[in-house]
Amino acid sequence: MINDPYLTLELHRAHVESLTADARGGRLARALRRHASSTDATEGTPARRALRRRSA
Repeated sequence: MINDPYLTLELHRAHVESLTADARGGRLARALRRHASSTDATEGTPARRALRRRSA
């Protein structure tokens, strides 16, 4: 166990900071996946409409 309160505080801050960064990265990745699945990359139109046009 660490008895130095300043070191303990710094370790806690570093841990919280890394968790925050991981959460931000996860939200960004989900947003990018959601955007990629909802738009057709070549035309920038909603994917369902693009599929309908191709199958017609």
